[in-house]
Amino acid sequence: MFPNTVELSGAAVGIVRKPSHVIRWENICHGDVIVIFRSSGIHANGLTLARKIAGKLPRGYLTLLPFGHTYGEALLAPTKIYVRLIEMLQDRGISIRYAVNVTGHGWRKLMRAPAPWSYVIEQIPEPHPVFEFIRTHNPDGTEPISDTDMYGNLNMGAGFAIYIRPQDVQKVLTAAAECGIEALQAGHVEKGPKCVVIKPKNLIFNADTLQVR
Repeated sequence: MFPNTVELSGAAVGIVRKPSHVIRWENICHGDVIVIFRSSGIHANGLTLARKIAGKLPRGYLTLLPFGHTYGEALLAPTKIYVRLIEMLQDRGISIRYAVNVTGHGWRKLMRAPAPWSYVIEQIPEPHPVFEFIRTHNPDGTEPISDTDMYGNLNMGAGFAIYIRPQDVQKVLTAAAECGIEALQAGHVEKGPKCVVIKPKNLIFNADTLQVR
């Protein structure tokens, strides 16, 4: 703690009003489509790294970034909340096989469900510009942070992902637009070893790289 400062933390809980709206990983099927909802920035993960970078910048959080905001302002961009969109999809009868926040563990979170599926990503969203600043200001060396570390630990433009039936894709994209959230048909689920394959970046995260309870 720094002098004359206070540390705040919080949590939120919710209630699923209808038993039919409970999302269960057992419903994931071969051929399901992965839709990614774009993040608004760094959200709540990777801030330890971000603070470490700030400590090595001459102007710290006041460092001006190429897109006009200071580094501190970019880190404080409000996190998108996707509850309204998920409720809308379920009220419209769309079967959500699985849903996951892309928070700690980055894109590795896409394989959080216990079942051994392969999650193949063919399109990726454009990350918020703050990620490029973070990537090129590696506090642990002179080389930029690798794609493996960036996508393995940060959201890199993906705030939330859902797995749905192929016939529901357009309905999901339409609902997302109504909520002002950018959505991308990013990939699919297939039978195979448990892993996340990010084809545009030539990355593969195997099951043993995700250690969460």
